[in-house]
Amino acid sequence: MSAASTGRPTWAWAGLVTVGLFAAGALAPFPAVSEDAQDDPARLVRALDGHEVSIFVRNGISWLGVAALLVFVVGLVRHLAAHHPPGALTPDVALAGGLMTGAGLFVGYGMLATIGGAVYDDRPATTVAAVYAVADGLAYSMWTGIGMVCAAVAVAGLRGRGAARWMGYVSAAFALLFALLAFFPFLSWFPALIWLLVTSSGYLLMGRRAR
Repeated sequence: MSAASTGRPTWAWAGLVTVGLFAAGALAPFPAVSEDAQDDPARLVRALDGHEVSIFVRNGISWLGVAALLVFVVGLVRHLAAHHPPGALTPDVALAGGLMTGAGLFVGYGMLATIGGAVYDDRPATTVAAVYAVADGLAYSMWTGIGMVCAAVAVAGLRGRGAARWMGYVSAAFALLFALLAFFPFLSWFPALIWLLVTSSGYLLMGRRAR
């Protein structure tokens, strides 16, 4: 019998690890890039020049955070599947949202990491600027996809199937927030980490009470 069905959600620790890694990545040294520099390829390259190691380190930490996020999502999906009848949509919605978020973040942070190599190799400034624009957008805006995971946990909690009722209400509020943030996707990373922190802690508390 799996940990998901015996009340021992060890996978929830991956959610806390995700929050810790992304927090560490946000605090890691990184070159300051102004909005004006983002619109000027030459200024952007000058802002990034000499910071290649910082770029690799910060985005490497973020990559590890994405891996931890996917572990959390897989564990959550298995947990929800164990508490729902076969064919239920709730686990599938959580899986779709988690994979969309993880894939977008993986590509986004991967492209940001390649910028360090592009600057080091003296690639054309226009190339660096184009990659930076796409990567920066993915690394932040794709967090809105986790709203689907919030919605799945909300349904599970309100129905009493694999989540506490209070977690259902909290996740429903976050799902609504992410729907609104679809118009401001660059702001979604912070509430995503807050939801992960609250939900992971909630599942760990559920596991302790079950034991």
